[in-house]
Amino acid sequence: MIVLIDRARPEHLGELVRHLVRERPETEVLTEAPSLVTVAEGSTVVLCVRAIDADWLNQERPVVQVRSLRLVLFSDEETTVHLARTAVDFYDWISHCIECPPGPPAFAVRALRRAACTRPAAVVWQGGDLEGTFAEALPGRTLERVSAALPYPALVEALRPSAKQWIAVTDLGASMREHRITWAAAEAGRRGRLVLVDSVSAPPALPRVGARALTIEEGSARLSAAGIEGAARLAALLDLSPEAIDNAAKLARAGAGELELSALALSEADPATALDRLSRARGLEEVTKVEAATEMPSTDRRGRFHLPSFPRRIDLAFRGGDLDVAARWAEAWRKATESARSIAALARVRFFQLAVGEGQGLLREARSKAENGTDDETRFDLLRAEAMECQAVGNYSKAPRVVAEALDLAERLELGRDARDDLYNLLIQSMIANGRMKDAELTLNRWMAKLGVDGAAPRDLVLVRTVAELKLAQGDAPGAARLLEQVLAQWPSTEENHSSRAVFEQSLAQAWLEQGRFGDVESLLRGAIERVAQMGLSATRLRHEYARALHGLGRFREAEQEFRRVMSDGVAGTASVEHTGHELARSLVSQGRLDEAEALLDPSLTRMEQDGTTDSPYYAMALYEKSRIRRLKGDLLGAETSMRKVLRLEEKTYGRENQTIISTLMELSETLGRLDKPAEAEPLLRRAIRLSEQAGDVWARARALSMLSGVQAAQGFPQARSTARKSLEAWAATGSEVPPAHLRDLEAIVAGALSPRATPSKRRR
Repeated sequence: MIVLIDRARPEHLGELVRHLVRERPETEVLTEAPSLVTVAEGSTVVLCVRAIDADWLNQERPVVQVRSLRLVLFSDEETTVHLARTAVDFYDWISHCIECPPGPPAFAVRALRRAACTRPAAVVWQGGDLEGTFAEALPGRTLERVSAALPYPALVEALRPSAKQWIAVTDLGASMREHRITWAAAEAGRRGRLVLVDSVSAPPALPRVGARALTIEEGSARLSAAGIEGAARLAALLDLSPEAIDNAAKLARAGAGELELSALALSEADPATALDRLSRARGLEEVTKVEAATEMPSTDRRGRFHLPSFPRRIDLAFRGGDLDVAARWAEAWRKATESARSIAALARVRFFQLAVGEGQGLLREARSKAENGTDDETRFDLLRAEAMECQAVGNYSKAPRVVAEALDLAERLELGRDARDDLYNLLIQSMIANGRMKDAELTLNRWMAKLGVDGAAPRDLVLVRTVAELKLAQGDAPGAARLLEQVLAQWPSTEENHSSRAVFEQSLAQAWLEQGRFGDVESLLRGAIERVAQMGLSATRLRHEYARALHGLGRFREAEQEFRRVMSDGVAGTASVEHTGHELARSLVSQGRLDEAEALLDPSLTRMEQDGTTDSPYYAMALYEKSRIRRLKGDLLGAETSMRKVLRLEEKTYGRENQTIISTLMELSETLGRLDKPAEAEPLLRRAIRLSEQAGDVWARARALSMLSGVQAAQGFPQARSTARKSLEAWAATGSEVPPAHLRDLEAIVAGALSPRATPSKRRR
């Protein structure tokens, strides 16, 4: 007798095998047709037939008749069609055809029903037919789908509890969205009846349910590896449930016999639970659960997520990169208490959102409320808000003192990492901006010592970003790039849409820009900007670096448009807008629009001089462009004076041996050459050549050699000819053609004539 179970589904194999085993205990389960020759005569066999078995079955079909087998073919629709076409003679022997019934796997129905009975805060759904499983497990209840991509206020409303209604949350995609779902559920007061679909970083205590059965090959392989001979039969009896099969394999390795496990699978209505209970009774470890990637709200016995106090809650939102939620909670805190501390917290959020004017108004209000005395917690929040104000307006001379005071207070209050890491990052950034590289390095070492690490580990993302920023400021762009590339290469695929990824891409773009990798930056940031825009987040900082890459590629008009867009999206008077203004001035200078560029730079230079922040690298950057404009307009003496000041500032900030100063050395040398001071220009150019060789910057070396040959020729030195030849060789090493102006000068020098000096342009600033 041959019976065909058509349109077979793995999740229903267990029902068939259990029915047959109860009637005929000798029933076998096979996964390969040739194994039929090994079974005893008169046996009942379930063959999980494959398409590749068709030829064997057609040729060896007498085996079934000779051995008097009762053969049940468990076949999906595609395999059945293949048998009918290629195993015609065997197919004619089939006496009965039964269609496998639809429906979810029994183990999933039991698991979901069991999870619902425990009233957890949420159930993590791990794939399969959710609607079908839910309808069978919880009849009379409704299930609605809600996208985690909804704005946070809409999520809160969608999760409001309703009688007999369950919510299935989809589009989780990243831990940031999972955080928002648990926050919204807590805020909405939802008590359980929540399903997180395909969650990857939910709290480990939540029950996990899935309706995806293993294939018979996968299930039997897991059990065979544990030493079970009738692996396919036992796998079928366990409904091909991944959890049940893994527990059975664990018990087999611990000494449980195949007969014991098979008897349990036949006698228990819920084999997975029975095996789990037996595992615990024998002291075996439970199946490893997925650990939460980041901190989540806690849950209680009533099946609710709980949020901490407002201060801790706001820190959670900051850590998750969700400023909108942080603002919502800060506003709620202020409305509830109107305390100085709550107002200071809201001010801090506003500074993060670049709403500088509103933040300053809130900070003044908080200080006014705190005038009559305040506690340490309020003082700490006031200091944090003041530190953010310093960063937002670019007051880097004041920032280190404010941040240091906040850190000391955090130590006394024994506050956790969330409260301190951002402060350390801000302190190091302000020291870099003030040119205090040694202090920044010492502060970084102190921070790492407190974290108990010898170096930056990729999992400490804030720390890694700060290390990269310091390397970049110290002129080690390759080192910063390697570190950031390592972090992004190890970034989990499930976290592609996390807002922190864009921060690292921006930092990597800055490192690549310093290396002249403009094309790589354009490709990197084009995709990053699109992704961030789809998430509904601001791409302003990414666009700033993207515009710099366009400028480096010589696409000055496009760069100008991007810089203007960044400035329009920013807040006037903030440091970030001023820095973008400096870059916009560069693009205007490159287009010959000198008056427009000067009008952008002068107010910024005046403000920094009035604020006493002339030690800042940003002041040196603006003054550099101003010096170039002076030279291009013919004010050579003014250009020399200001460029010497730029060089002193950069040497103080970065050191005399840093590659950052190469372009300044060449710009000053060009100005001195125009002033007929070639003897003063020569040592500067030799220094630029040495630094470019150390940095491996072939482009800068070629230009510096060209300029050196010019000043040597102007002094009548015969070595000018050999220097010019070296320059031609250096240009060849760049892989690009020698600019026509340089080529004419160099050919003239080689021929023994004096040459006019070429005009350099500032690179990678």
